[in-house]
Amino acid sequence: MIQDLYFTAPELLWAIPALLIPGAIFIYARAKNKILAASRLAVFCLIIAAAANPYFVQTHTVQSETPSIIVLDDRTGSMNVFDPGVAARVADFSKAQVRSFSGDSTPLGDRIIQYALPGNTLVLVSDGYSNSGRPIADALSLARASNTTTFAISISPIKDDASVEISGTNTAVLGGDYPFTVIVRAAGRYRGPLSVFADERPIYSGNLDINGSSSIKISNAFMETGNHILRATIAQDLQPMNNNYQKAIFVVPKPEVLLISDSNSPLAEDLSDLYKLTLVSELPSELKGYRAVVLDDQLYSAKLDILEDYVRNGGGLVVVGGQNSYDLGGYLNSSLEDLLPVISSPSTFEGGKTVVFVLDISFSLLTTRTKDGTSLLDYEKALAVELLKSPDLQDYKIGLVVFGTKAYNVMDPIALSRGRSILEERISGLAPTGTENSYLDNGLQLAWDMLNSSGG
Repeated sequence: MIQDLYFTAPELLWAIPALLIPGAIFIYARAKNKILAASRLAVFCLIIAAAANPYFVQTHTVQSETPSIIVLDDRTGSMNVFDPGVAARVADFSKAQVRSFSGDSTPLGDRIIQYALPGNTLVLVSDGYSNSGRPIADALSLARASNTTTFAISISPIKDDASVEISGTNTAVLGGDYPFTVIVRAAGRYRGPLSVFADERPIYSGNLDINGSSSIKISNAFMETGNHILRATIAQDLQPMNNNYQKAIFVVPKPEVLLISDSNSPLAEDLSDLYKLTLVSELPSELKGYRAVVLDDQLYSAKLDILEDYVRNGGGLVVVGGQNSYDLGGYLNSSLEDLLPVISSPSTFEGGKTVVFVLDISFSLLTTRTKDGTSLLDYEKALAVELLKSPDLQDYKIGLVVFGTKAYNVMDPIALSRGRSILEERISGLAPTGTENSYLDNGLQLAWDMLNSSGG
């Protein structure tokens, strides 16, 4: 291979041997004008090589007795806690030019782009915080594209300084619990008070002793709609502007929510704290005014079809599962299922516990009958089939053992989600053999061995 030769799309080169082999066979065996055929084959191979976009890489070293180095000195407010002489010392050592910038904001990305000239080397003396202008990542990409090399000097604070911030959503619900987080960051160490106010009413007060940062989770309930102010303060230090933080919160009325559930639903109590809740047992025909509808473990019925237009027009829908919902509630292929992000088919989970059904199929159960004339054996089989429908067993593996004159392993444990029909068929087809005594102990031992071998 030619040294320093590369391809932009080297995977295309695999087409050359794929073309050469059948082409060579054709030329050798069938071509009348072998020279013409070979030249055409060579042209096709060259076209493929050209499509792979070949290129050479050459390295040129440019030496200069006076390389262009610029020290970018960040003199904005956040740099007051660092050594102010770092940039000057770096410039003296590297014989570089110093370019400083200051102010209340830090447009670090803009300054990088400003001095990112071809062949330049930038040395950043900054804490790295940029709160205005072009993002730093974009600025560094542009600098790299213009062949500017960028370095950053690692610096540590020499003075203690702290800042406070409130993090949380901008809206709250009237009377509801509004959680938020107060973050205190320290360059060095902070020992002092933290006070938090809601509309100038104290809601938190404490003393902190931190290195680095600390987060305090607080909650508050606003009892009036409209604009409210949260304020957090710490002790004044080197930069007082960082010691007081205000956040505006807009409080909205409780949204109206419709809950379709039983009267004793535990959801009702939780939702009523946050929303203006209406609890009914059936979906009404008119949903105007409700911001959301919550279905709490509800069976599907044609009455739920109106939810399709309700959701399409911007209404919210929450569906809570249970024994009467999703695949157990008839949602499959319904209009309600079309609104949900899931398909309501039975679970395929096969990692649950193992249960072994042990059935007595002795002859005595066939001859003994109930009051309605049903044999005890048929009654037993019907109970077993009904058990397979239990929601509590849907993620289980089920095995089947029978005993009569002997004990038999009818079916090894299988996930009920995919083996229900087979189990029902095997149970329905059970019949006694012989008229001798039944052997319960043998059946239980066989079931015990089956459980041990299945790990359930």
